[in-house]
Amino acid sequence: NSLSLSLSLSHSSLKKNAPPNAAPVPAFRARSIDRESLRYVASRDPDYSFTAQKRKRKKKMANVLLPSWMCAGPRRNSHGKSIDPSTSLTFVTYNVLADALTGNEAGFSSETEDLAFENRAGKLLKKIFPREDEEETNVESDSTSNPDVICLQECDHYYDFFEPEMQKRGYFGTYREDKWSPCQKFSNELKDGLALFCKRETVELVGMHISTTAETKEQDAKALFARLIMKKSLTRQEVVVINAHLESGQSPDKVVTRVNQAKEMCARLNAFCVAQCSNINTVQIVVCGDFNATPEEPCMEHLRGRGLKSAYEDLESASSSSKNGEQGQQQPEQQKVEGEPFFTTFKTRLGFFKNGTSKRVSDYIMYSAHRGAKIVSRVEPQQDGFGEGVVGLPSKTQPSDHLCLRSRLSFENPIITTPTSNNAGAQAK
Repeated sequence: NSLSLSLSLSHSSLKKNAPPNAAPVPAFRARSIDRESLRYVASRDPDYSFTAQKRKRKKKMANVLLPSWMCAGPRRNSHGKSIDPSTSLTFVTYNVLADALTGNEAGFSSETEDLAFENRAGKLLKKIFPREDEEETNVESDSTSNPDVICLQECDHYYDFFEPEMQKRGYFGTYREDKWSPCQKFSNELKDGLALFCKRETVELVGMHISTTAETKEQDAKALFARLIMKKSLTRQEVVVINAHLESGQSPDKVVTRVNQAKEMCARLNAFCVAQCSNINTVQIVVCGDFNATPEEPCMEHLRGRGLKSAYEDLESASSSSKNGEQGQQQPEQQKVEGEPFFTTFKTRLGFFKNGTSKRVSDYIMYSAHRGAKIVSRVEPQQDGFGEGVVGLPSKTQPSDHLCLRSRLSFENPIITTPTSNNAGAQAK
């Protein structure tokens, strides 16, 4: 305001002192003023000192506190793409391995000290917030180091650890305990569940849905729904986030169960968007979690058929990531799916609970590409270097049997959909 006032006064004095036959002096804005105009103003007004005025304005503006995101401007990631904090969010999904599932009965090949939650807790936080770990080298840019939305699976220390730690870092959370938690087989005190945390500075939680009506485990979608508003968005962009943990197991009946859970999840998403979203035509969808499914499974085909796309499908570095993984260990042919990281879970178990080695893709960040959402940046999960003689996670470098996935998504140019009147929410799936 002081700059505009100063320019207005200078313009008035300039117009007053101008020669009679001089051309009219056009009014100008602060943004369009150039050096020649400033020199002309200074020559007509001996008392005007541009340098002094600039110092005064700078001193006055130093006392004005603005949010950091307003001052920083658009950032750029390592690929040179612009990162606009008002139109993009960073998402993290992480299966943190339930404490109750790390006992001797579970049969993990890992060292006992690597399985103890008191040793894993701090490491889990460092994977979620990698800037707190100076040795972390797999962070792509500042945009991906501080997530806006965090989705955790197998969380059985929500109230006594994760929620207090997240609150210290400026996050609020919500929790859905698994009614049929496998932790009950090993512990009478702990049940795992789904936790979703949001950064207070960037998002606002305005709606939530937790399915509790399922009568059997096979009918339960095992999903937590949240409707968020992007605080920095000029249009108050709505984003519906789903944190899901589908049924585990590789038998045919488990594959069928996952398909049914995916269909149930999409149906509930459809109803949730119709009931709660202010504009179903512009809402964006992000589905995160441990789906316990490889990319070619029917449940993943069902989700892709609804317009969702994995954040690790088509980035340039995805193919090289798969090749690096294949050189380390030969895998069955069905696991070599181009465009996905070679594996997101790696474990070897020898107990009666689940026996064998699993090294495959299981975790996903999926977004509504059919509605215009795009990837700004991502962090590839670690594929090697877990330690000498390690045949499965957790290890000293990885505190869970799953790897943390992190991606920043942009909703800058949404594609407006026009659902039919008979099926108003179909496009929201």
